[in-house]
Amino acid sequence: MELNQIYQRDCREYMQSLPDACVSLIIADPPYGISKQKAFSDRSHGVITGMSESWDIFGSDSEYCDFTRKWVSQTKRILKENGSIIVWGNYISIFKVQKYLEETGM
Repeated sequence: MELNQIYQRDCREYMQSLPDACVSLIIADPPYGISKQKAFSDRSHGVITGMSESWDIFGSDSEYCDFTRKWVSQTKRILKENGSIIVWGNYISIFKVQKYLEETGM
């Protein structure tokens, strides 16, 4: 691992390769789980065609929570004791992330 580098990789794989307590700052913008494979209807907006990116489609809420639990547990492991984490999310996903951050003691 080189210092002061930005890596564009699958975080789930990359974090596993890092030693414990080696990172000072984690900035995460994980999938929100809001993509839809087909259009859906809304009373006030009519038919809505949502984002349909495969990396953001989960088969169920349970699958999304499992994904979230796994990457959050790795952040706890690699983050230094006095490190920081910044996480982006929407009004639903951020509370799921918060739940797992709290479970890990962060």
